[in-house]
Amino acid sequence: MRKIITSLALLSIGIVGYAQDTPPTGRVGINTTTPRGTLEIVAPRNDRKELLDTTNHGIVVPSLTKAEVASLTAPVNGTLVFIKDASGTASTTKSNTTNVLGNGFYYYVATGENEGTWASSGSTYSNGTNGVSVNVDAPLSKVNIIKYAARAYGDWIDNLNTNIDSDRYDMSVLSAVLLGAEIDFNHTGPGEVPKISAFTQDDKKWHIKADFDSFNTKDGRNGTWVFYVMVTPKGTIKYIETTTSEGASNTHNISDGLPDEFKRK
Repeated sequence: MRKIITSLALLSIGIVGYAQDTPPTGRVGINTTTPRGTLEIVAPRNDRKELLDTTNHGIVVPSLTKAEVASLTAPVNGTLVFIKDASGTASTTKSNTTNVLGNGFYYYVATGENEGTWASSGSTYSNGTNGVSVNVDAPLSKVNIIKYAARAYGDWIDNLNTNIDSDRYDMSVLSAVLLGAEIDFNHTGPGEVPKISAFTQDDKKWHIKADFDSFNTKDGRNGTWVFYVMVTPKGTIKYIETTTSEGASNTHNISDGLPDEFKRK
C-alpha cells in the first residue's frame, strides 16, 4: 500500500488518497505518488513546477531548550530536536546534555560508547584573542581550518587555550608565523627554528605553545603569533606512511606505501 498525503496539515486528520502497489512497499509520500524512501516529502508545486506558496517549506522539528531536553525521561535512539537555548547547566541523567554546547540540531544516541547522550552536527568553541576567548558558534565539517592570533611576550606564548574539546576533536597546527617583531639571532643554535606544539591538559581542551627557544625579539618588542590549525572529529584522520626514497636526487616519485585508492587511475 503506497499512501499519498497531499498536505502536511492533513496529517492530523487522515490520508486523503492512496495508490495500490504490487507488492505493497509501505512507503509514504507527501505531495508525491512515487516516494523513493520510507517517507518522502516534496514541496507542493503547480503545473509549471512553481511553488504553490513561498511562505515557508521544509520540516520543522520540535524546538526545545537544553533544560527541556534534559527533562525527557524516555528518549529513543535517533530522536531529533532543535535546541533553541543551550544555556544552563548540563544534565548527566538518561537524557545527558553534556554535549549540548550551542543552538542547533541534536539527535539522541541510545546505544554504544555514547549511550544516553545528545549528538550534534555542529559544535561551540572559542577563537582566541590574545590567547583568551571570543566565543564562536559554527558547525564543524570533517576538516576545519581555524585561525588564532595572539600577542606574545616577546616571541613566547607558553599556553594559548583554543577551547577546542580534546575528547571529541583532534587538532594539528598547520602553520605558525610571528608578526610585528624581529628575532635577534645573535648566535646560532636549534632555536632558529621555532618550537610549535599542540597539547592537552586536565581541562580536556587543546592548547598551543610557541617560542624561538633561547632567542629574543629585537628591542624586546612583543610580536603576534598567527596560527592556522586543523580540527577534525575524533577517528576521521588516518595516518599513512610511505616508503622513504633513499636515492640522492632533486626529483622523486614515491608510490610505495600509498594505498591504491589515492592513486590516479
